[in-house]
Amino acid sequence: MTAVSDLSGALLDLYVAKAEGLEFPEIHGEGDEAVVVYLHHEIPDDDGQWRHFMPSISWADAGPLIDKYHVAVMRNRDGSWDAYTEGRCLHFGPEGKAEALGETVQIAVCRAVVAHVFGKEVLDAGV
Repeated sequence: MTAVSDLSGALLDLYVAKAEGLEFPEIHGEGDEAVVVYLHHEIPDDDGQWRHFMPSISWADAGPLIDKYHVAVMRNRDGSWDAYTEGRCLHFGPEGKAEALGETVQIAVCRAVVAHVFGKEVLDAGV
């Protein structure tokens, strides 16, 4: 098992893709060059095409997650970010169903979504 708080890069993106139910997500490439791709259908009956999915660095992919999971974010004094799914702000601070910390807003949001769907830990093998 791996803690969601330890996920980053393409592996984090892959778990977000699985949480979102994207079709056949997989990692292409290695190291800093690795990206997640999935089969995307423009219309239901077409053969589909492979698309990149990089919510940990792309606002185009991370933004819809914020709306779908009602994510609240808060910047910490050390510059890191907290994200809360089904978030709401209370007089003493935000809270939500799942909480995650990240170096950027996108990473915090991705970790919160993965924790929301899978819990605080995810399986290592057979991702």
